[in-house]
Amino acid sequence: TGDITYTNVMKLDSGRVYVFYRRGSSSDGDQYFIYSDDNGDTWSSEQQLTSWFSNTNPYQQFTTNGEEIHVSFSTSNGSKSVGSGGNDGRYDLYHVFYNGSCWKKFGSGCKSLPLSPSDTELVYDTPDNQYSWNWDTSLENGKPRMVFADKILSENHIYKQARWDGSSWSVET
Repeated sequence: TGDITYTNVMKLDSGRVYVFYRRGSSSDGDQYFIYSDDNGDTWSSEQQLTSWFSNTNPYQQFTTNGEEIHVSFSTSNGSKSVGSGGNDGRYDLYHVFYNGSCWKKFGSGCKSLPLSPSDTELVYDTPDNQYSWNWDTSLENGKPRMVFADKILSENHIYKQARWDGSSWSVET
């Protein structure tokens, strides 16, 4: 339709195939998905995964271990400006995962779709007057890890990683 970008295909050990994508403009879009249980012969109806802030620019990375799907987001919050006159917000980093039956954040119960920011974990609260940008997400020994660039408006990007240790997120350079 011209407004779908950043498609990601994930296949679970159950055989279910998911196609995730952002629907909307580059400055205002949310995540959606469809799935198939018969290798793509038929597809579910579209479901909205996120209902984020208005005027955001969400960018996501997906990974799976076959049983879970982990999603990391970098997305702006219009209430947090960058520099003088900035109005599109700074980019913070979030995480949520699908455990094979529902979407959730660590230590919580199942969340209803579409997910709002409070349904996900704020992994990195970007400092004022800076942007961070999500580069990749992976699983290491079953635990999510996110790699991202910080201070991307400067001449000296700083690459960082966020790791889930089983009880909390840690961020290191």
